[in-house]
Amino acid sequence: DFGNNTVSAAVLGGNAVSNGFSQKPEFERNPLASLNPDDIESIEILKDAFSTAIYGSRGAAGVVLVTTKKGRKGKPQIKIGHSVQSDQPVKLPELLNADEFSMIYSKFNQGLGINASFPVAAHTDWLGEVIRTGWINETNASVAGGSDQHTFFLSFNRFDQQGYIINQDLRRNSVRTNFSF
Repeated sequence: DFGNNTVSAAVLGGNAVSNGFSQKPEFERNPLASLNPDDIESIEILKDAFSTAIYGSRGAAGVVLVTTKKGRKGKPQIKIGHSVQSDQPVKLPELLNADEFSMIYSKFNQGLGINASFPVAAHTDWLGEVIRTGWINETNASVAGGSDQHTFFLSFNRFDQQGYIINQDLRRNSVRTNFSF
C-alpha cells in the first residue's frame, strides 16, 4: 500500500503522483506504465485471426505483445545511464484578462436583459500560477550475461518527472529480473 508508505513483499516497484496519491489501478488501465522502456526488446501487434486464435474473444480488438530483454551467453554486460530533460508546453492558449472578462460578462448580462456588471477584483495570470518548467531525471542500470546452462538479466529504473503543470508529478521505481536455467 503506497498510500501508507508501506510495501508488501510481493511489490518490487511502483509509481505515484505528487501529494502521495497512489496509482494502484494504473496497471489495469495501462500495464506499460510500470515497465521500463529500456527493458523492451521488441513490440509486436497481433490482429484479427492471430489475436483471437490465441486470446479468444478478449483478443478481438487486437493484442500487443511486448518482449523484454533477457540475458545472453557470454561475459556479464553492465549498462548504466542517466538523463536529465526539461519539460515545457509548446504553445499556451491566450486567455482573457480580468478587464476583458468583466466587459464580456457584463455585455452578456445586458443581452439577457439583466442590468448587472461583473466587478474586477484581481488580475491573476492563472496559467502562470499552474505552469512551470518541469524536469525529468531518469536513471537506468542493467546487468546481463550467462553461460551454456543459465542466463540472467537484472535491471533497475528510477524515473522522476516533475510535470510542467503543478501537482502532476510522476515517480516510478522498478526492478526486473529474468533468470533461465
